[in-house]
Amino acid sequence: MCQMASGFINPATFEVKVHDLASHADTATALGLATDGPEPNRWREMHYTPDGEIVCRVLEMDKHTAAECVESVRARWPRFVDFLNWALARTSPTTLDLDSMVDASDVALPAGLTWLSADSATALPPLPAGLTWLSADSATALPPLPAGLTTLYANSATALPPLPAGLTKLSADSAKALPPLPAGLTTLYANSATALPPLPAGLTWLSADSATATESNMRALDGAPESLRIWHRGQFRPKAETLAYWAKVQRETTGDRP
Repeated sequence: MCQMASGFINPATFEVKVHDLASHADTATALGLATDGPEPNRWREMHYTPDGEIVCRVLEMDKHTAAECVESVRARWPRFVDFLNWALARTSPTTLDLDSMVDASDVALPAGLTWLSADSATALPPLPAGLTWLSADSATALPPLPAGLTTLYANSATALPPLPAGLTKLSADSAKALPPLPAGLTTLYANSATALPPLPAGLTWLSADSATATESNMRALDGAPESLRIWHRGQFRPKAETLAYWAKVQRETTGDRP
C-alpha cells in the first residue's frame, strides 16, 4: 500500500496520471507506464497527502526538479481535496479508504462507490445512493444514509438519522437514544443508550452496557428471539437471563424483595 493519494508525474511535461490511489504498482501496470530504466523523463512516483504534503520522486537526469514538479502540482490543485476530487472523477472507484482525512466534507464521492472507510473524519460529504458499507467512527453527526446501506459503524455519533430498511449491522456506541430499528437488523452495538427501542425478531447480538432495568426496556426485548445474546454490565447473558436480572434489579430498587 502507498500513501493516499498516489499517482505518477511526468517530469518533462508535469502531466499527472492516476488509477489506484493507494498503489503505485497497480497504477503503473493498469496504465502501462514506463517507470524504470536509465532514460530521463519517465513517469515518476508522486503523492499528495491530506496534510498537504506533495512529494515527487524525480531523478537528477529529468528535465524538471522535484521542487518544480511539486510547484506545478500545487498550482493546479491548491488543496488535497482538489486533487482527490479530480482523481476520483477519473478513477471512479467502488471502494475508498479515507481514514487519513480529518475533514471529508468537501470530497465528491463517486456515484458507483459501495464501500467507504473514513474513521478519522469528523465531517462527511453527501453519501452516494449505492453505498452499502460505511465506517465513520469519528463523525459526531451523519448525513442522510443511502437506502441500500447494510453495515454502519458510527461510534462517535451521539444521534443517528433514520436507518435504512436493509441495515443488518449497526455499531453506534455513543448514541444516547436509538431510532426505530430495521426489521432485518442482526447485530447491534449501543453501549451508551439507556433506553432501547423494540428489537427486531432477527437480532442475534446486542451490546447494551448502559441499558437500565426498566419496564420499557424489558418490553423492547419482547420481539427478539430467545437465542439473542446480550452484553450488559460486563457480562454475556441470553435473553431470558437478562430479563430475570433486570427483574431482580427492579425488585431491589423498589425494596420488593422475595
